[in-house]
Amino acid sequence: MFAVMAQGSSSCELCQIIEKFCFDSHPLRMEIAASELSPGFEGSLARLTEVMPHFGKTPDVVKSALMNHLDFEERAIPGVLQELSSRRLASFP
Repeated sequence: MFAVMAQGSSSCELCQIIEKFCFDSHPLRMEIAASELSPGFEGSLARLTEVMPHFGKTPDVVKSALMNHLDFEERAIPGVLQELSSRRLASFP
């Protein structure tokens, strides 16, 4: 989703930042999607996907959906990192 946004405006500095952010955070997003947070994550992405076609007409709505989604991800990070750390520790003999 975010990569598509960035590719659509490759000359935009903000879009280039989003593209780098997407590449760097993809593994973390995959962990969120595979966690117990998956239903909320999918719902948040669905809302964002729903408003994206209206970017030119109602950018504030899109901005709000994007910020809400990024807030969701930010809140999810500590739990996902804790789970990853627990799995990693469990893999050591």
